[in-house]
Amino acid sequence: MAGTYNKTFLDQVIARVDFASDLLIKESLPDTVAREAVKRFPISEPKKAFLAELRLKGGDISAQKIETRTEWNFHGKEREKSLCITSSWMWVAYKKYQSFTILRDDFLGVLSELFKVYCETVVIKRLGLRYINRFRISEGDSTDWSGFFESNMLPIPKIVKDRKTLSRSFHTVEMNYGDERLKVQYGMHNPDFPATIRSKEFMLDLDAFFEGLQDETEVKTNLETFHNHIKEVFEESITDKLREEMNKNG
Repeated sequence: MAGTYNKTFLDQVIARVDFASDLLIKESLPDTVAREAVKRFPISEPKKAFLAELRLKGGDISAQKIETRTEWNFHGKEREKSLCITSSWMWVAYKKYQSFTILRDDFLGVLSELFKVYCETVVIKRLGLRYINRFRISEGDSTDWSGFFESNMLPIPKIVKDRKTLSRSFHTVEMNYGDERLKVQYGMHNPDFPATIRSKEFMLDLDAFFEGLQDETEVKTNLETFHNHIKEVFEESITDKLREEMNKNG
C-alpha cells in the first residue's frame, strides 16, 4: 500500500458512509461543514441529481416520485481526490492515493463536522472502505502471473485447454468478522472482455464494510480495523517479486 512502497498499482481508494435517515440539508451545506470540505478539497462543484422510484405494473416499468437533490462535490487542486456529500451519504475517493492517514483525516474531518451540526439526527447505517488495485506488468505471457502472487490465487481450471482462448479468470472470496465483512475479488478481469486476454492485467479488489448502526466513535474504530484487515490480506496475496517491483523508484 502507499506509504510502504515507492509505487503502487492502486486504481482507486474509496471510503463511504450511508446515513440511516436523510440529513436536513436544504439549499446549502452548513458553514462549518463547507469550510472543512473546502480546506481539504478546494474545488467546489455542487450539482443537482435526479432520483426516481421505478415501479413494475403489468409488465410495464414506470418512474414514480421523481425528486431532485443536491450533491455537494469537492475536488483536490489537481482533482486527484474527491468528496461528495448528499442528504443520504458521504464519500471520499482518491485517484492518486498517498496514505491511509490522509484518507482518514480527510474523511473523518468532514464527517466530524456533520456529526456536530446534526448531532441529534445523524446515524450511520453503513460504512465501507475499498482499495482497488490494478496491476499492469508487461513482463511475460499475458495470462501468467506466477511469481507475483501467492500460487493458490492463480490456478486456471483444467477445462481451459488453451490459454489463448481465455477471456476472464476472476474469483470472489468473502470473510465475515462479525461487525465487518471483507469481500476480496481477484484475478484477470480483462478490460477487453469478452475478447480474449491480450493485455497483462491483474485486479485485486479489497472491499471492507459493516452494515449496521454506528456512532462517530465506532466509525473511527471500524475504519482503522478495516484498513488493518485490508493491508493484511494484501500482503498475504503478493510475493517478494511483486514487492521488488513496487519498491522500484518512480
